[in-house]
Amino acid sequence: MSFYTNEGSSVAAQIANSGGQITLPVTSRSGYTFEGWYTGLYSGTRVGDVGASYTVTEDTTLYAHWTLGTGGDDDWTPVSDAKFSFSTIWGIAYGGGRFVMAGGSTKAAYSTDGTSWTGVNPMGSSIYQYTYYGVTYGSGKFVAVTDSGRISYSTNGTSWTHVAPADTKFGSSDIYGIAFGNEKFIAVGESGKIAYSPNGWDWTLTSASNLTSSILGIAYGNNKFVAVGSDGKAAYSSDGGINWNAVTNNIIGLNSINGISYGNNKFVVVGQTGKIAYSSDCINWTMVSNTTFGLSDHINAISYGDGKFVAVGDNGKAAYSSDGITWTAVNGWGHGVDNIYCIAYGGGKFVAAGTGGNASYWITP
Repeated sequence: MSFYTNEGSSVAAQIANSGGQITLPVTSRSGYTFEGWYTGLYSGTRVGDVGASYTVTEDTTLYAHWTLGTGGDDDWTPVSDAKFSFSTIWGIAYGGGRFVMAGGSTKAAYSTDGTSWTGVNPMGSSIYQYTYYGVTYGSGKFVAVTDSGRISYSTNGTSWTHVAPADTKFGSSDIYGIAFGNEKFIAVGESGKIAYSPNGWDWTLTSASNLTSSILGIAYGNNKFVAVGSDGKAAYSSDGGINWNAVTNNIIGLNSINGISYGNNKFVVVGQTGKIAYSSDCINWTMVSNTTFGLSDHINAISYGDGKFVAVGDNGKAAYSSDGITWTAVNGWGHGVDNIYCIAYGGGKFVAAGTGGNASYWITP
């Protein structure tokens, strides 16, 4: 099976028996956005995007199609192999000079540059399969959280230690997010559960009175933790997560808030139906009038770095902003319309990941 890149970067041929499968390769072309691999040079049938699985039926050539004028300095660069096969990547963090990603099928991977990744299985030979929904870095370690109330920690992203299920305080409830600040880790999840820890393995359960459904995200900034979740609800803590104050208004209406980040002296939240809102005091929030995501695509995550917020969401959409108020769309992330579920900044670049085990990195203009 050969590949004609149509003035894109070169791609090696692949060998497979009839009926066998190959993974469609990465190619790039300055000033253009990749539209997919096709059976014909100028028309033909689209067979898939970068990283998609393709069943070989004969010795043939696939052709790269491009869109002129939509590439440039604000394009993402696809990661050729994030080591997740087709498992969704739900969480990513940077610390200690490396990125760590975590996701479905108990998979994780680490990288010092965001480009080349080494895959690991934090659960080792365990027969149980968990989904890692979030990961953060603090106090010299990564701490990752899963469905069914599991928590794992690692100093290097390679070797992981698991907190005894009874000690996480979440029981069998899913844990959706985790953050570090003020010398504490705070994890949030199903049924309004919140727990804090000074080290990643000793956990104390607490709660916020207005957060009784799923808590989907948490962030630290300006000496406060802010937790967000279903129905646009939020709460904040100024004492390391022990006591929580309810935000009285639904920040983005009744839409769920999927993510939150702090930077440039403000918190910014993102959520369903393309909603973004910001606040400098955690109490009064202002909705963004134009997020560039439209109303049909959810925004799933947000991160801050290099003086910019970057938000990512459904159908491969992304946007950046220096103030959290005015947003500019980022060109295609190199994996078609696959959803993006997580993003982190470190080492001079943003790395985002999501559906199909796909990841890309972006150096801001």
